[in-house]
Amino acid sequence: MYLLGYPLKPMVKTKTIELIDFEKLPSGQNATVAVMRYSAYDIEDALILNKASLDRGFGRCLVYKKAKCTLRLYTNQTFDKVMGPASCKPIWRHSILDADSICCPGE
Repeated sequence: MYLLGYPLKPMVKTKTIELIDFEKLPSGQNATVAVMRYSAYDIEDALILNKASLDRGFGRCLVYKKAKCTLRLYTNQTFDKVMGPASCKPIWRHSILDADSICCPGE
């Protein structure tokens, strides 16, 4: 399941959005961008974002994955137990992540 961290209602509506009542559902994030053209070429496929807003969580998405297991009680009074990861040093790629698995601003 994918969940958007900070969902917002759309700023601009189309006729289709009004027909299906989609404007009542926060389903994305609004990015206000000001662009000035320098040459004769348009930049229709470009997007300019502030790095600080990305560091603060713009476009942040949470991913939940389902895991399934079977727990049993054995005849010798032992049982299966589900436990989290062992408290060991994280791999180098994950060393800049906080407790909430988001990197700190400026990292």
